[in-house]
Amino acid sequence: MILQELKLYAVDTLAILSQRLSWRIQNLVPLFLTLVQPMFWLLLFSTTFGSVTRLPGFTGMGNYSAYALPGILAMLILFSGGFNGLANYYMRKSGIFKRIYISPVKRSAIISAHILDSVFLVWVQTFILIGLAYILGVRIQSGLFGLVLSLVVIFFAVAFVAGLSYAFSLKLPDEDSFIGLLNLGILPAYFISKALIPVDLMPKFFKIPVALNPFSHVIECIRTLFISGIDWSLGGTTLLIMFGLSILSFIMALGSLKGLTQAD
Repeated sequence: MILQELKLYAVDTLAILSQRLSWRIQNLVPLFLTLVQPMFWLLLFSTTFGSVTRLPGFTGMGNYSAYALPGILAMLILFSGGFNGLANYYMRKSGIFKRIYISPVKRSAIISAHILDSVFLVWVQTFILIGLAYILGVRIQSGLFGLVLSLVVIFFAVAFVAGLSYAFSLKLPDEDSFIGLLNLGILPAYFISKALIPVDLMPKFFKIPVALNPFSHVIECIRTLFISGIDWSLGGTTLLIMFGLSILSFIMALGSLKGLTQAD
């Protein structure tokens, strides 16, 4: 019985996911638009702050591209995962959402397909950014296993952001209010983190919100994998935090979806 339910869940998820991926392949502009800014920042940081790693607090960090890359990947997660909820407004206006909603598919499968679509987008962008960073001299010190572990961390971080994005896209009435809320949340989540400078160089009052920001853990985990090697304690803690947050955002998204009526 359980296996049958899981099979139906997987079939529903893959059916909705294939529709979203088909649309994404035919519309590559959003992929490149969300990738342009992180690529620009990586190139800018590499050329402008190339000598900063000689300063106290950056010792042993290698070149600044290697230090900045995990923070820029966090930017990808926040912007690509967050703004992916905008597709819901198009789907609702075009009637696609209603056809899916009234079909006999599991509500949780709709959320899962949305999250997997976001993960696909971010993973593609991640490989492009890592390829660019390789040209700039960045090498992943933990090797292939470290890269795979980084992708797992990114998976749960995207799932957290995409779940929240989906929940809010069902609650907010239009794209303007949705974008306004995203900007209000994304920018502080990025800048109040370990994305740009070591925590030791931050003012004391700034260290508390940075430590409470879950993306500080994501950035630090990936940065350690890229620059130093595998830290099982840090990796395990980060995965546990992001897994818990992704489950929480999934429940929120599912609650928002079930709260809709067919008229919505």
